[in-house]
Amino acid sequence: MKKKMDPPYRRKEKYIKVKWRLTKDDIWIMYATVQFNYYGTDGLKHTFSQTFTSSNYDSYAKCMEAACACRNKALYERQAGSLATMQSDMTVQQIFDLWKEALPMTVGTYRHYMYVYRNYIQEEYGQRPLVDITELDVQHSINKASEKRNNRSVRYIKTCWQYLFRIAHMLKIKHYLDMDLITVPKINAAPRRNNTVTDEELQLICAALRSRKGSEAQKYDNALVAHALVIMRYCGLRPAEVYALNRSSITDKGILITEDIGEIRENNYGLTATKTPTSIRYIPLNAKARKELDDVMAMSDNEYIFTRHNGTFMNTSKASQWIAREAHALGIDFRSYDCRHQFATDLDLNGVSDRTRMELMGHANLNTTNSYARSNDQAKYAAVNGLIDTDKVEK
Repeated sequence: MKKKMDPPYRRKEKYIKVKWRLTKDDIWIMYATVQFNYYGTDGLKHTFSQTFTSSNYDSYAKCMEAACACRNKALYERQAGSLATMQSDMTVQQIFDLWKEALPMTVGTYRHYMYVYRNYIQEEYGQRPLVDITELDVQHSINKASEKRNNRSVRYIKTCWQYLFRIAHMLKIKHYLDMDLITVPKINAAPRRNNTVTDEELQLICAALRSRKGSEAQKYDNALVAHALVIMRYCGLRPAEVYALNRSSITDKGILITEDIGEIRENNYGLTATKTPTSIRYIPLNAKARKELDDVMAMSDNEYIFTRHNGTFMNTSKASQWIAREAHALGIDFRSYDCRHQFATDLDLNGVSDRTRMELMGHANLNTTNSYARSNDQAKYAAVNGLIDTDKVEK
């Protein structure tokens, strides 16, 4: 008989109910629910309820601290008579309409989740009150999508639901779902792309961009993108980091990625912060990257060296469309990010230390850095043949 296990954390707080669930991996999940009654501005009795899950925090203690902070704030608002009445009748669509305001993110990421929502959630669940959505509803939407989409795409549906519930919590809507019960079927696995690019392929794509017919403005912008690809290839920069480079960030020997270099907004109003704190880094320049930077800086006197012919910032989505157009015409499976993957692969194949690779890539976790590297046929051939000592092979 299996011995009963006690929860690993004990702390009692007023107006906070704690429940535990033991996973099949013997990991305790704590659910701390802040709950109390109050009278709203309509004179009716309401219940304030908000749940905090330990899987979203570094420790059980931090999860409890978050619940306590929420309780204290809500009790103060109750005392002041300003606690808002819960809008429990809000539909999934109404929650989604608040997405852009509640969850700041890049334009590309927002468009991605907007596509997921409209294709896999809106039609069947958009007009239903969010509080009526159950774990079975979420699972059903995922199962239905898995019939046509690959495993990676279906995972985004679960994440989209999680974001919707997060917005509901911001609105103090009483609703709780155990997302740990939701599973993504492991079917229709998408074949893994190589995610690398050879120097010959990159040269063909850059040549196609530079020779593209069009107006002077279009030729100028295409040439900028070609320069950017080479810099990505030999510096490992993210596309957004390249297009946001300014003259003050470039020294004689390298590039300094600072906190104000990040994704460029599509509306061209300015820059956002870097992707992560570890993105702030210094990258030495090799001869090829140095030449590309010198060439592109000679094209104009703008402080931001990748500003377009009309003086606006280069939009990463638009640049990706131009690159995809030329790569498709050449029959090459290529994305801008493949240059970053190739940079990581070269570092790995050349035996660069883990710490150096992490810092050059701007990663906080070695597993992330390792996931970027790819092998190639030449490296595999050398590895297999290295298992044999040819001098000892019997003739």
